[in-house]
Amino acid sequence: MTMNLADHPNEVVVTTDDNEAKALLEKLGVLKRLEQAGMDERALSCQTLRLDIWNHPTHWITALRYAGFDRPEDNGFAVRCQPKKAVTLEMFKAQLETEKKQGFTEIITEQVDDLPPMGTN
Repeated sequence: MTMNLADHPNEVVVTTDDNEAKALLEKLGVLKRLEQAGMDERALSCQTLRLDIWNHPTHWITALRYAGFDRPEDNGFAVRCQPKKAVTLEMFKAQLETEKKQGFTEIITEQVDDLPPMGTN
């Protein structure tokens, strides 16, 4: 069962489990976008694709897709959700900039403004 972020508005939610991350990304409506970005993994050379979701009602969300790595366990999805009540937009932006400088060199960062509101399912 996928966690509904609206039920946990003050909690940090992080998963590096591929199946859990994919289920959450599917629920957020962005899984296909990240899957398509890494569709031809043979053409990718050790890339980390990042999609930042700014307009979720309760959380700042960073979705990651690792692709093109030699070991299968090094490829897949991860999600980090930070509660907006604890993390300001300025803090979120600063964190993303810091991460870029600390080795996230092969990243696609995109602000998503067109997501539907999260339901209660």
